[in-house]
Amino acid sequence: MILRKASWLLLLSCAALSSYAQEQESDISGYLRFRYKSTNNDGSLADFRIGVTHGFLRYEPQLTKWLSLGIQGNALTHFGNRTVTQPDELTGIGPQFEGNLWNPRLMSGQYEFALPQSYLLFNFGLHELTIGRFVKNTPFVNAEPFPFPNALQGLWYTFQKGEAFRFETGIINQVAPRQNGRFVGIGESIGTAGQGVDVNGFPNQYRGNTEVDLLNITGLVFQPSVSTEFTVWNYYTENVTNTTIAEGRYKNKEVGWEFGAMTTYQFRVGNGGNANNDLAYKQDKRARNYSLQAIKYLGYHSLEFSVDRITKLGRLLLPREWGREPFYTFVRRTRIEGSSDVTSALIKWERIWDNKHGHFRVYSKAVRNRFPNPFELPADKNRQSTHYHLDFSVLFAPKKFQGLEAEVYLAKRVGAGDVPSLDYVINRIDFFHFDFLLTYKFGPLVNE
Repeated sequence: MILRKASWLLLLSCAALSSYAQEQESDISGYLRFRYKSTNNDGSLADFRIGVTHGFLRYEPQLTKWLSLGIQGNALTHFGNRTVTQPDELTGIGPQFEGNLWNPRLMSGQYEFALPQSYLLFNFGLHELTIGRFVKNTPFVNAEPFPFPNALQGLWYTFQKGEAFRFETGIINQVAPRQNGRFVGIGESIGTAGQGVDVNGFPNQYRGNTEVDLLNITGLVFQPSVSTEFTVWNYYTENVTNTTIAEGRYKNKEVGWEFGAMTTYQFRVGNGGNANNDLAYKQDKRARNYSLQAIKYLGYHSLEFSVDRITKLGRLLLPREWGREPFYTFVRRTRIEGSSDVTSALIKWERIWDNKHGHFRVYSKAVRNRFPNPFELPADKNRQSTHYHLDFSVLFAPKKFQGLEAEVYLAKRVGAGDVPSLDYVINRIDFFHFDFLLTYKFGPLVNE
């Protein structure tokens, strides 16, 4: 009853405070969103769908010249979850994409409430220190547009000198995964999402068995010129992995070209999470990825060509509970994290423009993800096979209703070869996906 009242109070407060918070100097911001998502699997495999309303309310007052406070509450309610609580009869597998909005393993009832942010921010010129619970955006530990962000608990220090140089480092001892928004230890957070299969093809058992207390994130951004940028991020997960992501980008506005090159290297730390290798999260010793990207700008339009290659060295593991993977070929509803010996190629077209009616964004992506032969020992923990994925998105934000925006997202995935069983089909290939989002933002968030 308390949770139900808290959830409804926060959602109603979002609506009631929105007109006041539209003032750009307001300390209050947030959004209210309705979202409907469905996946239609081919043949006799089960279909899944879910409709939810969720939102958050954020209060960020400036207490003194050098001290700010941040508090954020998130709430979620669904409109019936029968299809996400009933797994497919043939495979025993439940929803994958719809479970991001309502996870039946971690949620019950009809309402969920969380406090992902409660922090103090100390600002002393070039230096900033954040203490408490907060959200940060880095290449693969980042917030996602789901009911709950991937929030962190700990300390975060930032040194920034103009646009040319930034250094960040954080010591994290708890994470609140987006799957339910509850803060847990670093080791417990790994496995909140699906576990998949291990390198021998058996179900992974690292959920609840990953021994780690500390996560350190360090980032360096250097911009020697307006057209060139270099970044290095390192993620040290005690007793599990160390992952380094290095990237260089070059943009020439005169000719309308932008290029990017990135590499990711990961090695096991300690025993990979557990002294028993069958229970360990990181079973391979190391992994590596290479990425290339080229973008051509043509007025309101842009064309992107990207390729990613995860080598045969080992599975590249980036906990899905902590954020979205950083690869150039990333497409909504796709995933190559957790794999080895994978090649992805992407083409993207996008057009962004404004007219008297409002703001428009339209894009389409086509990606081919080539996975190893699924009949052999699985190189991918998610039991994926080679496939083609095509998507299309239309977003509209009307001028007459500031803060309101609507998006329709469509995706079709087709398999490109034989698979061992239906476990490699449901939610993985040969499906059509639909996602509708109606969002009302208010406060400073309107311009984000």
